[in-house]
Amino acid sequence: MADYYTLKDLHEITGYSDRTLRRYLAKGQLKGRKIGSEWRFTKDDVTALFEEIDFSKSVASLASEKVKMFLRGEYEKKGDHSMCTIWDFHDLTDDQVERIKHIVMRVSNQHKGIEMRFHQDNGNVRLSLIGDIDYIGDIMDDIRPVIKG
Repeated sequence: MADYYTLKDLHEITGYSDRTLRRYLAKGQLKGRKIGSEWRFTKDDVTALFEEIDFSKSVASLASEKVKMFLRGEYEKKGDHSMCTIWDFHDLTDDQVERIKHIVMRVSNQHKGIEMRFHQDNGNVRLSLIGDIDYIGDIMDDIRPVIKG
């Protein structure tokens, strides 16, 4: 996993534009550190953003639109076979939620060809994934032991 994330990384994770993320920075909803001319964000900065209630709801809305686009065939095909899946997790412990967030951030850094949306609400998590079937299978394999406890 990266020590720091850039605005581009956050765009890949959330689907939000550079402008929107900079607006979150200006409002103080996103914390980060400027190194030279580039913003850098730690895992804790990204986790805090995920925990913003309004942010989570808007990411869920964006995920819904991405799924509709997938169903209409209006998406960038990545790899030989593409897949769209929505995975709901219920009654997770705080530790399980944190571990899933860690997996999402790690995989989004490793596989830029996957669109992911993460929505968290009171121990429940919805994870939307669109991309190459092999990469999504890898994510599911990584998450499965977390939820089985």
